[in-house]
Amino acid sequence: VGAFSGAPATTLAEARHPAFNSNGARLKLSEGGAAIGSHSLTLSSPLAPGATGSGVHVSTSHHSAVLAKKVGSFQDFVYADYTMDDLSPSKLSVDEVHKIAILDIRLMNADRNSANLLCRRKPEDPDHFELVPIDHGYCLRTVCDVCWFDWCWLDWPQLKKPLSKKSRDYVLGLDIEADVRMLRERLHLKGEAIDYFRASSRLLQAGVKAGLTLYDIAVMCCRNDDGGEACSKMEELTSMAAELAASAIANGRWHHSAAAASLAEQLVSNNDVSLGDKPSAKTLQIMFKSASSANFSSFISDKNECTSPRLKSNSAEGKDGVGDETEQPPGAVQSSGSDSSSDAGLEHEN
Repeated sequence: VGAFSGAPATTLAEARHPAFNSNGARLKLSEGGAAIGSHSLTLSSPLAPGATGSGVHVSTSHHSAVLAKKVGSFQDFVYADYTMDDLSPSKLSVDEVHKIAILDIRLMNADRNSANLLCRRKPEDPDHFELVPIDHGYCLRTVCDVCWFDWCWLDWPQLKKPLSKKSRDYVLGLDIEADVRMLRERLHLKGEAIDYFRASSRLLQAGVKAGLTLYDIAVMCCRNDDGGEACSKMEELTSMAAELAASAIANGRWHHSAAAASLAEQLVSNNDVSLGDKPSAKTLQIMFKSASSANFSSFISDKNECTSPRLKSNSAEGKDGVGDETEQPPGAVQSSGSDSSSDAGLEHEN
């Protein structure tokens, strides 16, 4: 992402130091401010040497155990001539704007103001500028409430231009699942943050493949009402997917693979239905193969991970030796009162 969009090399950093301000740093002393660390101040006596006025005690003891750990980003310094506060978007090429929009859509960046875009003159064309995106503290969040006013580039004319071949090839060539694995392993992200990253990336890919402009895609990802309170199209889709997935897991009357097929059918666009597109035989075979074909793990809470009633029943029967039959349930046929035997059979088969 960074290489294509020009973001400086960045890594996660942790630090501790007695001089760091912590809780209450903006409070007055009488309100409890400056009360943490070896530099802490209190309103008790004795007075500090040479101090006058009300009793203010300066603590000189060093308690490393109470030092708070600060977590932040460590980023390469980038020289810049200006920020976008100082320039007109007319000084930017279409590709320069597109690379920033692609980055912010994928990360669902909720703080892309003009001051977070550094501008450097292009040596080959001093009248035009290269954009360098910085300050990504509001990316990859566990909420999806990005608003139109969070993206300063949303009303720039370049956004309604078609993507270049370079940008199109980059988007369509993204390996989203490889990026998900990287985010989990290196940044230890999980849950909603991963779900929203995957959803925005897939929506971006689908939109580009369908020939939409980045403006068309962006307005589906962000809230567009004046106050930024009405849910975006992407929020509606992810909410519906979560509800359907949770219902599919909790509903013991239907086989998990049938629920997966229903979920896919519910989420398919009207355009696809009108064109008469049907899943291929291979796709259907994969969908009904096993429980692993319906991956709802990201919608299971951390406390109850892998504790679905369906999975519990499968596990229990496996221990009792029940459920060795390899029965393949039809996609839209209701199972019997307890179809756990077919579940266990599919698990043994795989």
